[in-house]
Amino acid sequence: MHWLGKGLCLCGMALCLSSCSQDKKLPEGVRISALGDFDNAVQIQNKKISVLPAAYPNVSWAQAGVNPQHVIGNLKAGFDLQELWSNNFGKGISKRDILLASPVVKGNNIFVMDSKGLVSAFDINSGERLWENNLTANIGGFKETKSRASGLAVDDGTLFATTGFGGVFAMNAENGTPKWRKVMESPIRIAPTVTDKMLLVQTVDNKLYALDKATGHELWRFGVAHEDTVIAGGAAPAYDADDNVVVAGFSNGEIVVLNAAVGTPLWSEMLVSNKQVTSTTEINTIGAYPIVQDGVIYAISNSNIMLAIDMRSGEKLWEREIGSMQNMLLAGDYLFVISNRNILYAIDKNDGETIWSMDVYEYLRDEDDGSVLVYAAPPLMLNGQIFLAFSNGSVIKIDAASGTLRAKTDLGIDISNGLIAAQEKVIAVSDDADVIVFK
Repeated sequence: MHWLGKGLCLCGMALCLSSCSQDKKLPEGVRISALGDFDNAVQIQNKKISVLPAAYPNVSWAQAGVNPQHVIGNLKAGFDLQELWSNNFGKGISKRDILLASPVVKGNNIFVMDSKGLVSAFDINSGERLWENNLTANIGGFKETKSRASGLAVDDGTLFATTGFGGVFAMNAENGTPKWRKVMESPIRIAPTVTDKMLLVQTVDNKLYALDKATGHELWRFGVAHEDTVIAGGAAPAYDADDNVVVAGFSNGEIVVLNAAVGTPLWSEMLVSNKQVTSTTEINTIGAYPIVQDGVIYAISNSNIMLAIDMRSGEKLWEREIGSMQNMLLAGDYLFVISNRNILYAIDKNDGETIWSMDVYEYLRDEDDGSVLVYAAPPLMLNGQIFLAFSNGSVIKIDAASGTLRAKTDLGIDISNGLIAAQEKVIAVSDDADVIVFK
């Protein structure tokens, strides 16, 4: 069963879900999904990237985008996606619940949260469950929420969780025991961002809060106009330590740069196209997190605006008519993005020029049920190859330099949240709430 991940509309506080059955079970036994050779897909551009950054063995994936800047890069990990272990962690996607929270990794622990708010920790090597903590208490009073679990982040021995019922929780990462909790004034659909001192939390009514990560005490808050109709999920804020600024994208299409010490806005920009007819919807939201590197912000909205902005002045460096709800990948001098029109782009970060692009529409179908909606997750670069996962469990491997399709495989599971990588392993969570580790 597949759901449109970040494309689920929230009308007021009601989540508009299309119904489908949940009868697909995780296959029993050990799955080995070897990526073999495959014919080239249709390419729109045929240029080539001259230099890619060297692959590095990141030891953790501690929050959305790996770090507060959301610069992931080229990761070192296994090529063949051979399953090491899998384990169930609770309730998955259903007609009533969605699964927004992606896993995070710190040390030898993988942390996951099911659709009901049950948080679990597993050993990354053995798959042993280490602890669990149920966060399902309706402390915020938002009884109609369909997203009870929104996101995770881990730092300095503390695991943070945001929930659709308005709760922000801090737990001991080693054993799951509570440290503090805070009740917000609105539901939360976005993963938190953790910095050296702060936890950044964004609510559905377009309020951004900076909390003391040690105590949960509110340091400051900032808000923009809220939307009556928003999309499930959203953009985790970015943080740049060198300039001490927070970069936040909101559901009205506005990106705001704030002084991180006091929350004062420095400048803002609307990522809203004047050509609404070209947008996949009339919703202007920024669903992909902004990326910050070397004083430049890279951002994309659902309303067909992708741009680079000077972080200090707010001056646009370049702009493209590309829209997406999925997170971009920055590796070296290149941005990789899957657009709302199902085109995978490799774009030069310096001038916005397209190096190559690939139409992946042919993979947006389910062989078991052609009526099921299939969509692409954010791209991930492993050893110089782009891994693009689809919600029905298909994965294609593309040479990042040339945009040439190298391989295709089927993991045999539905994975609406895509793939992450840490400690040279690839991690996925299925729509049935199974965490799977590949080597």
